Amino acid sequence: MAEHARESLAGAIALRGDYSEEGYLHVCDLETLIDQYEDALGSYLLRITPTELNAKQNEDLHKFLHTITDFERVGDHCSNVAVALIEIRQDLFDTHEYVDSLKLIEDEAFGENYERFRAKYSLD
Repeated sequence: MAEHARESLAGAIALRGDYSEEGYLHVCDLETLIDQYEDALGSYLLRITPTELNAKQNEDLHKFLHTITDFERVGDHCSNVAVALIEIRQDLFDTHEYVDSLKLIEDEAFGENYERFRAKYSLD
């Protein structure tokens, strides 16, 4: 699972400089495979949870659950990057609309960062 997540990340990064439909499909296939691993491993780990586990085993079990969830998130993010690259390549990704939507977030730190970004890239 970890190897597939690493391969998915490398594939998504490679698409930035050398986009191909084949590369995109490979990242999507890896994401599907990682999801299947998460389902199978998560189900198994949840089945053994009701058994009597000592404190160390219980701690390890929770680490495993969090780890497989993290790998699954990596696969999801790589797939999202691949889709965004298609949108950028086909000129469907409106970065100004995206940045404008972020303005709605009422977070002071974001507001400061947004203002720096806006000034740097003259989004007005």
